[in-house]
Amino acid sequence: MGQAKAGIRLAGRTFLERVSDAARPVFDEIVAVARAEGGEELPEGTRIIFESPHPEEGPVFGLIRALEDAGERKAWISAVDYPLLTPDLLRFLAGRFESSSSLALVPRWNDRVQMLCAGYSGAMLPMILGRISIRRYDLRGVADPQWTTIVDESELRRIFAGEPLRNVNTPEDLEEVRRMV
Repeated sequence: MGQAKAGIRLAGRTFLERVSDAARPVFDEIVAVARAEGGEELPEGTRIIFESPHPEEGPVFGLIRALEDAGERKAWISAVDYPLLTPDLLRFLAGRFESSSSLALVPRWNDRVQMLCAGYSGAMLPMILGRISIRRYDLRGVADPQWTTIVDESELRRIFAGEPLRNVNTPEDLEEVRRMV
């Protein structure tokens, strides 16, 4: 993207502000995970924690830090590159996760599991750390059906209009999302 996604502006608000605004009515606490160098300006009422320094790249390190911070509690993880998230969608998914005995709950959208807009139990941390120890940094490998509930895209599309789980990873994605808002 050529810049930190948290600061990208869409319809007058940054991606971080948009995701925080969607999460605030749903969750008791909003915690932002930043890389060690930091520098992000946080929306009011947001606590920041930092990833441990690491030479590898990948969102799995932010997930690890969030789960370390959550301890045994269940945590909802939403990356900043979901700028169209809505409180209603988050409330629905988080409620489903809270009532579930699964260790993770992951929605499927555009035929892909959305590992960075998902619920995780702290009990998953040892499994994820085990994957890191063998240099497996992909998150999709964590979505094992033994302990993960996948929320089907067709169910979500029946309930929620638009593209609330649209992930923005490229300048082309950003331009498409800008046309939507």
